[in-house]
Amino acid sequence: MRLTYAVLLLAMVLVMAVMTVSLNKVSAEESETETSVSFSEEKESNLTENESLESSESSKSAVPFSERYAIIIYSNLSTIDQNEVSKAVSLYQRLIYKGWYQTNIEFLGPDQITSTSGIANLSNVENAFNNIIENSIGSKEIMIYISDHIYDTNSETILFFTDGNISSTVISCWLENMTYSKLTFIMNGVHSGLAGPEFCGALRDIICSMSSTATFSPDQFNITRGLSNPKADTNKDGEVSFVEAYYSERSYLRRISNQVPELW
Repeated sequence: MRLTYAVLLLAMVLVMAVMTVSLNKVSAEESETETSVSFSEEKESNLTENESLESSESSKSAVPFSERYAIIIYSNLSTIDQNEVSKAVSLYQRLIYKGWYQTNIEFLGPDQITSTSGIANLSNVENAFNNIIENSIGSKEIMIYISDHIYDTNSETILFFTDGNISSTVISCWLENMTYSKLTFIMNGVHSGLAGPEFCGALRDIICSMSSTATFSPDQFNITRGLSNPKADTNKDGEVSFVEAYYSERSYLRRISNQVPELW
């Protein structure tokens, strides 16, 4: 009798042990499935977030701030556009805040902007470009930002300044004569998309605030808003590149307007 009881007790212990192992296995499989789903969802989210960056380089710049150079130009033909002034000033301030050397930034605009280094006229613009052309550092990074009226005359894009005009042919020649490891050209204004095919080239990102046929006023594209958005750093390298800022701003504009910026 005692033997039979012992056998039954042993059998019950073995059954409970088997059930425990099975439950643990199921629990582990469920946990693994949940982890897999979570990873899949995260991967899908990351792909969605980064898919727009596949065609352009967005990695953290390896160029030290001492070798980064910028030209910011706001040209007023008649009345001052406070919206464009604000965007130009905020970009200038953002670059300095992030570490760009103030001495390496040429900010040209009307006298009313106290932070400018000179008036946006023909001679000053030419000098700004020539200063970078004459800089022999080949590994430097260049950022050029222009806010101006732009349109197509006889199949050539023209930039208008208070004392003269600058054709896209001249701009293209200046760009070709520059040495750099990376160049970003940002064009704001009506029909700014005309600048894309005019200035695109190797090691260049050409960012236009709207398409070549668009005439949005005010121009709502603001690259500084993207640069200031931590979530725009989609590759998590600690620095929002101009391309990442572009995609952030394009996503924002899709929610508030029909204005569609372009990247070349």
